Amino acid sequence: VVENPTLRCVREGAARCSRWGAAGIIALGGGSVLDAAKAMAAEAGVRLLVAVPTTAGTGSEISSWSVITDTAAREKLSLRTRAPDLAVLDPELTASMPAELTLFTGIDAFAHAVEGYLSREAGSVTDAFALAATELIRECLPRVVERPRDLRAREGMLEASFLAGAAMMHCGLGLIHAIANTVGGYYHHLAHGRVIAHLFAAVTRFNREACAARYGRVEGAIRTVQDIYERESERLGLGKLSIPNDDIPELAARGSRNLNARTNPRDFTEGDVQGILRESFQVVEDRGRGTGPR
Repeated sequence: VVENPTLRCVREGAARCSRWGAAGIIALGGGSVLDAAKAMAAEAGVRLLVAVPTTAGTGSEISSWSVITDTAAREKLSLRTRAPDLAVLDPELTASMPAELTLFTGIDAFAHAVEGYLSREAGSVTDAFALAATELIRECLPRVVERPRDLRAREGMLEASFLAGAAMMHCGLGLIHAIANTVGGYYHHLAHGRVIAHLFAAVTRFNREACAARYGRVEGAIRTVQDIYERESERLGLGKLSIPNDDIPELAARGSRNLNARTNPRDFTEGDVQGILRESFQVVEDRGRGTGPR
């Protein structure tokens, strides 16, 4: 399965399942593998789907949604596919993740939890899932970054990713994921979690006035995760992603229409989304220097 799985990848996988008469699929891997497998299983009509995540970030093992890229349209599609019948969460399988992948998948899970908690559709049940995930990540992400073989912390991150996935499945997300999915679809080679990390601070500042009391519940956790991101980005030598100035209006228009934007806690305009993009990324005038066209 390719990173940021494509419609072509899903169709090829479903065709193989049909050709082989497959009764089921075992999906072993990160969010790209799980999302692709769910879409393949739905298209091919297989009876059994088992999800075994090897990253702690997407929560895809509990969700019926798949994010699949339409490369022709340069857009990520949020598709209703099917939920796995069984999910196996084994921290040993996540312990070999490189430092960068550990960081960015953890930030993706944290964004699921925070956006789920702040969603317009949040309720008491989703609050319980989202807040539990937020606190687990606040406690465990620093530990897995510093000590990759800390299996108790790895287990905590898997549980947090699962809980955040359960929350977002019922209450949606917000502008962080609306814009990130748009940017990731437009520039297909970008790692989803890294784009999420770039957007987190600017969207947080934009949304704060709409739900200040709720932000107060997660403010400490947000500071902890942002500090980890800044420290680890410097240690790993990760620069700021760049976007050509000419692409920003189209990205803002697509981001404003993205499914995840519907449950953002604050109303917004395309101009607001353009501002978030400019604040989050390095804007370059030369299209050839941008992150996407390289």
